[in-house]
Amino acid sequence: MVSGMMTFTALHFIFGLFLLMEAKANVRHNMYPCKPSNRSRAHDTFLKRHLHRDAPTSLNHTHWHIFIKEQRFCQRHTQSFLPQSQEEQVKSVCSESGGFIHSDNMCISKKPFSFITARINTTTCSILTVQKETKHLLLSCDKIEGRCVPVHFQGNPDNTEPDHSHHPCEDPEDLPQVSAAAATSSIWKTLLFFLSWTFFLNL
Repeated sequence: MVSGMMTFTALHFIFGLFLLMEAKANVRHNMYPCKPSNRSRAHDTFLKRHLHRDAPTSLNHTHWHIFIKEQRFCQRHTQSFLPQSQEEQVKSVCSESGGFIHSDNMCISKKPFSFITARINTTTCSILTVQKETKHLLLSCDKIEGRCVPVHFQGNPDNTEPDHSHHPCEDPEDLPQVSAAAATSSIWKTLLFFLSWTFFLNL
């Protein structure tokens, strides 16, 4: 009876590990930049939130309050806007020419960009601060309709700069470390399957 309970518990543990690995494999964002994504509107949302044609170019609180209210952006506490004239340069961060791989599906720009960051009281939709910043951009990059494009703007509070030893921003499927990670994952899955099968045979 005790042996049967131990086997049952072990099976639950192994099944839980399988679920954990599958959940990690199906996280909302890609694990590497420039991988295909089914979030087809993510890039359009990025453009609306960070390269809006009507965003003020001054630091005037009244202008920003009107803009944030009209666009119904009150729900986000911190919002950064780049000049729309730099759209192609911003997009180039998600390419070999403009960015380096930073972490996960995120790339960091090779050069710094200037932009305006507004901080909002999300309860009253009032403007707390408006300031100009010049930093390297941290952008999540996914492949949508055949092109690697930015889908998320990540704040850079530590003023992180690019590591020039990292690979350029591109699909890294052929890089050795990615192949090694995939091989390790495959080994773990095979091992767990073998253990599960062994427990079943001993029931």
